[in-house]
Amino acid sequence: MFEPSRSDMLAKLLPVSDHVTDLSLSSHPPRSPARPMLQPLMTIEEFLDKRPDLPESGQWTELRDGAPVSFDPPGVDHGTVILNLSKLLSEYVHQSDQGYAAFDVGVVLQRSPDFVVFPSVSYFLEGPRFAESDNAVATRPPAFVVEILSTPDRQREFAARAGRYLEAGIPLVWGIVPTNQTVDVLTQTGPARRALRTDHLTAAPVLPEFGVAVASLFVEPDWYSRPAPRKE
Repeated sequence: MFEPSRSDMLAKLLPVSDHVTDLSLSSHPPRSPARPMLQPLMTIEEFLDKRPDLPESGQWTELRDGAPVSFDPPGVDHGTVILNLSKLLSEYVHQSDQGYAAFDVGVVLQRSPDFVVFPSVSYFLEGPRFAESDNAVATRPPAFVVEILSTPDRQREFAARAGRYLEAGIPLVWGIVPTNQTVDVLTQTGPARRALRTDHLTAAPVLPEFGVAVASLFVEPDWYSRPAPRKE
């Protein structure tokens, strides 16, 4: 069953400090923090131009308020979820006339300063089919995005990122958590909820006819556990 928990879930996902420093107890006045050197803010166009020179060709780097920020490389479960979800979405696309999925395409959440992110999956309902699939950054907003939260930093930041997606007008956000095999679901029209491994999940209100068994997202492919063939 779903666990309605918008405020509770967001609170759990947001980092909370366990330590409070009382400066009044110090015998010395606090030092003024060193002022960082100001770096010019990058535009999306400049970021895309420099992205190939970043670590791992910028694959896990995005632009936040004009500054490049990198995530840790994804965990091993990331590929399993992408494989399973892409198959399910492909079947749905071929059976319906409702949009298409694109993978690792940039989504603009803000301009001046520029903010562009690269969700694992973006589902588009507008424009010609597959028009955004080969773009570095989408020219229109998706109707549905999926983030795979396979590392601690992605899990910590999901609540804030989901809020940015909703503020940008994206109606539906999924955050898939491989470590506990759940899916956090946020929409613009209702409370946040968490789908458990035993649940059946739909992409309503965007794609009400697209549904998945949550457990199916985490099934390892046969070849993953199959022993390697012996060399003769």
